Amino acid sequence: MKYLFDLDGTLIHSDALNNDAYNYALEKFGYSQIFSPGRLTRKDLLFVKIEDLTNIIKLKQKYFTEIWLPYRLTINTALTQRIRKISKDSCYIWTKASKNRVFSILKQCGLTNLFKAVLFDEKLNFDVSMQEIRKTVHSDEFIIYENDTALFDGLPLQKIDHIIAGKFDVYAYHIR
Repeated sequence: MKYLFDLDGTLIHSDALNNDAYNYALEKFGYSQIFSPGRLTRKDLLFVKIEDLTNIIKLKQKYFTEIWLPYRLTINTALTQRIRKISKDSCYIWTKASKNRVFSILKQCGLTNLFKAVLFDEKLNFDVSMQEIRKTVHSDEFIIYENDTALFDGLPLQKIDHIIAGKFDVYAYHIR
């Protein structure tokens, strides 16, 4: 049995920091801030000139990982307590976040030693993702902790756990 943990919204909550970082970068390039109750994504930047977009994203990532990271993250302590009871060799981060951002977060939050590896995946096709993960971790059975239930819509999966703690609303799915 292997355990996969999503990062953003599952293991850590970084929406406020993410939005601050985007707005910082937008202002530096002369754009107005975006105020949103939800998490800003690149899809919210459709008004940005294409020639500015890459630089805005780079500056956003730098702000996120180097300037404010230590002060603006919330760790899902209910979930990390469960992870600490599982062998490191069975635990993986499964995320679509950038490598630099993931490793900065894990290091800053003292979580690096809880996971065997980080599996980077765009999470666009569940079946394709599972095929790749099975090959990588050498297992056909998983427990996946994820806050984005839409990833599993229409799939015949069993929800086996539900963690509600502060800003976190996370489900665990048993995959065979």
